[in-house]
Amino acid sequence: MIKINLKQMKSKISISLSILFVSLLLVSSCGIFKNKNNIDDHKKTSKKGEILDTVVANYLDYETLFIKYSANYKSDNQNIGFSGTIRLIKDSAMLITLSPGFGIELGRLLITQDSVKFYNTFQNTYLVADKTFFETNYGLNLQFETIEAMLTNQIFTYPTTNKITDYQYIEDSTDYKYNYIIKNPRNEAVTAFKHQTSIDKKYYKINSQLIEDNTNLRYLNIYYSDFLFLNNALFPEKIDIKIEEKQNHELKFDYKKISINKQFKVLLNIPKNAKEIK
Repeated sequence: MIKINLKQMKSKISISLSILFVSLLLVSSCGIFKNKNNIDDHKKTSKKGEILDTVVANYLDYETLFIKYSANYKSDNQNIGFSGTIRLIKDSAMLITLSPGFGIELGRLLITQDSVKFYNTFQNTYLVADKTFFETNYGLNLQFETIEAMLTNQIFTYPTTNKITDYQYIEDSTDYKYNYIIKNPRNEAVTAFKHQTSIDKKYYKINSQLIEDNTNLRYLNIYYSDFLFLNNALFPEKIDIKIEEKQNHELKFDYKKISINKQFKVLLNIPKNAKEIK
């Protein structure tokens, strides 16, 4: 018989929930924004435009996604595994659940175009905020489109005022690369900021996204791997998110099961006796 120490589990669960939530905030704090209109704004007759057209045409076609995942979070002093589900309604809302196993749901994170809701089951605490809450209080710009793009292997631009025509286009033996670079005004040889999207030349899928914010010493890398053929598209089963700020963070997702256009609801019910997170 397996003995479960509920006190230890509660502590690990609370840490895991906080890590998942904070990891998404850290990604958003890098200032990454997806802007579909800006991606569409290019000369379709150019090679740069033709490549982007092909990548967008190869996106997974769905209205809803249901994903069962396992995940691992690692920092300089922590290493925690967990699992859960992602329910995504395209361009509208996503509900992320978290569990340590044993069929127990530990918490829910609901993100929509205009709000964020977070409920911690074990601590019976919750947060409800509009989309400006984190920017107003913490300088973090959490946007639904950012996380949707990150989880579904899609292109985004940074900052929101950018157009894809602002990106430099280069290629090497394996990848097409789109770079947006800001030079240090005091030294043109030094890069102050760089956003790079790498696209596989053979399959026209996104292999990685790179953010280098040398001004604020903040770095983000997103790697996609283990692509499977799903609904006439290549879709990654593994996503590895690495963040370097004051310390190193790594969040790995392994998609165990993916269902397309499954009917479901995205609900987050908060008990009346739950305590609000201030």
